[in-house]
Amino acid sequence: MKHICTIKMFIIALCAAIFLISCGATAFLPAIQYLGDDYPSTSKVEVFYEIKQVTKEYRIIGRMTRETIYRSEQTREKMIEIAKGKGADGIIFLNYSRQQNGENCNGVVHAEVIKYQQ
Repeated sequence: MKHICTIKMFIIALCAAIFLISCGATAFLPAIQYLGDDYPSTSKVEVFYEIKQVTKEYRIIGRMTRETIYRSEQTREKMIEIAKGKGADGIIFLNYSRQQNGENCNGVVHAEVIKYQQ
């Protein structure tokens, strides 16, 4: 009987660990760093991956960075949401660099937040 209780506790602990690793992993990602100005929120942000893709006159209102281990798509979506909250018309993802730190491989996403000239 004691052996069955130990097995049940092990299975519960294993399930909890798997849940935290798979579903809750984004909670452990570093925060997105934003340095720039704030404007009234916008509902749509255009996304670019090169400066030359932007065809309208604009000015940079801020810059963002985030260290990421994986799930770069979630980082992208979160950065777009922050750009909307800062009043941006667009975001330019400038680069994604990866670094090997011992056994871990970390990445850094850099972006410029832009507002179109009126």
